[in-house]
Amino acid sequence: MRKFLIVASEKDLASMNIANNIIDENNFIEIEKFEKGRLYKKDDLLLTILKDNLIEVDYLDNYFKVRTYVFLSKHMSKDKIPAITAHFTGNFSADNKFGGNPNEIAITFPSLHKNLIKELWNRKNKITGYEIITEPTHHGPTNLTNPMIFLELGSSIKNWTDKKTGRIIGETLIECINNFKSAKKIAIALGGPHYSQKFTKILIESEYAIGTIVPKYALPYINEDIYKSIIKQTIEKIEYVIIDWKGLGKEKQRIMEIVNKHDLDIIKI
Repeated sequence: MRKFLIVASEKDLASMNIANNIIDENNFIEIEKFEKGRLYKKDDLLLTILKDNLIEVDYLDNYFKVRTYVFLSKHMSKDKIPAITAHFTGNFSADNKFGGNPNEIAITFPSLHKNLIKELWNRKNKITGYEIITEPTHHGPTNLTNPMIFLELGSSIKNWTDKKTGRIIGETLIECINNFKSAKKIAIALGGPHYSQKFTKILIESEYAIGTIVPKYALPYINEDIYKSIIKQTIEKIEYVIIDWKGLGKEKQRIMEIVNKHDLDIIKI
């Protein structure tokens, strides 16, 4: 079983930008065409370019036997601020209009999340003008039996087609895969805004890696079952919960009642 599959979509400009840079810079070769797209290989690493939108590719397990999926994607925001982000997938509520199953959290790989954000940050002088930040868990797919993470470039067509930045993102990903480092402390995170400077700083500067992140706006959907799923859906043992204390808002008492029922070390920031 191969460890990583890089997943791109021909419908996504940023995805193709990063994927083409990876293929060209690392001498990937096309080894197969199949009904859903094309498959490339370099040594033990696979890259596929699919015909479908990335949030809809819940069929990957039917075609590949790998341990981790890394999705290359465009990032979109209302303010169109240039940004490079990474996040896990999942739906905290019944709303699944952006793919995945209702009330389902995808499997996470916290150490990979940390590696990506930290290595991107180490290259910040090469990618000036872009914010490097983590995002909370959102959208699909959610049902794959191995961890998946989205690595995104945004937030406008100018950014999606920025070849220099696409090349650096590709270099960073390959570096993280080839020189992977497991984190010492594995956590989930609760509270705060969609773009959390606090959790990003934790990933860059501390020993903690973070799996699922629940932002403040999603806290009303967190109940005992969803919280248990957040802890369970990971390939690394969760031992900590990092809490943006002020970022819990009106849900603070209720959320802490749930948190205190579980044997995780609580870190308040």
